[in-house]
Amino acid sequence: VSPNEEINIDFKKAPIAETLKVEKWIDNDLIEIYEVKHNKIVAPKEKGIYVFHIFANWEQGDGNYVFSIEVN
Repeated sequence: VSPNEEINIDFKKAPIAETLKVEKWIDNDLIEIYEVKHNKIVAPKEKGIYVFHIFANWEQGDGNYVFSIEVN
């Protein structure tokens, strides 16, 4: 992705309001809470590979998703 590009987080069924959270994993012991606005996050401005952890709650339970991006 490009630096500062918006990344849309889209689910077929929306999670319960205000439960969608995103973390950027920095290393095994360090995370950064990432700001989510309108189900979107913004890619870092620095080039590199980044790992994100998304978690949210639905009436049926919770979900956790991990993905990586490469900022060019």
